[in-house]
Amino acid sequence: MKLGNIETRVKGGSRKNFRRLTEWNVENRILYGILFSIDLKLSDFADKIEVNSRTAQAWVFEGREPNDENKEKICKLLGYPEEILFYDIRN
Repeated sequence: MKLGNIETRVKGGSRKNFRRLTEWNVENRILYGILFSIDLKLSDFADKIEVNSRTAQAWVFEGREPNDENKEKICKLLGYPEEILFYDIRN
């Protein structure tokens, strides 16, 4: 299939749909470590909190702090207070 000057393959194509990061910097190591220790994938974590997986990635890899409602859901799910879960991004 040809779109303007861009040639794409529909099935089994070689064109990448999303930019892949070559290096992941974990800004919230505590949250990431807890998820890793209980063997909970980030996408499954996002589903349980009822947010987009990209939002959950931003919390872990970019150091963004969730809103109060989502913090409460995270604390309830993981069983840790927010002072522990978000210590890395606050200091």
